[in-house]
Amino acid sequence: NTYIKPEKTEVLFEFYWLFQVLNSYDDVKFNLVEGKNNAVAEWEDEQFLYRIYHDSTGSLSFHENLADVDLPEEDGYLYRQGKVVKKWQEVAEEALGVKGTDQFWGGRPDILLEKYRKSETKENELSQLFIGEVKYTENPDYAAQGLKELLEYLAFVKENDEYFSNRFPVFASSKLKGALFTDKLELDQLGSEKKRLEVYQFGEDFKLSEDLLG
Repeated sequence: NTYIKPEKTEVLFEFYWLFQVLNSYDDVKFNLVEGKNNAVAEWEDEQFLYRIYHDSTGSLSFHENLADVDLPEEDGYLYRQGKVVKKWQEVAEEALGVKGTDQFWGGRPDILLEKYRKSETKENELSQLFIGEVKYTENPDYAAQGLKELLEYLAFVKENDEYFSNRFPVFASSKLKGALFTDKLELDQLGSEKKRLEVYQFGEDFKLSEDLLG
């Protein structure tokens, strides 16, 4: 109540898991989170710089604009989805006086950890990313929706207008990892790949693997 008092319980749950991630590191320097500054903490070692964000896109982008999507000319899902966005823009402005955005898809991760390799001769290189999606739920169906959102973040995250996963196969590299964090789910047994994509329930121990620690 003294230092952290979010309006919603689910936000406090997000911070619980964010601090579980931070427990993997030493000498963390915390920031005051206010206004648009959602960089909760940052720290460094001899080789790397780290920044962790809450409910933020950090220095990256998590959106697709309609103008950047190569829509097919033949009828089908993507063709019709493009028509939906264009029609929405039209009607929203005419009927409601609201200018609809050009955004085809967009999101904002609950937890985003950026790891940069330090350089004295050029700009620090983004070396690895960890993305966490938090669902304050005991419902497996709602948790599954969070899993879909996490996969979208991993697939579509961009650095300088290019997919970060262009450097390697998506969902198959230690450079990009994700985890879904939930309350205790109503399941007899929870299966998890425990490699590039992980699922953790409230009360489980969490620690980032050594290859992300660097």
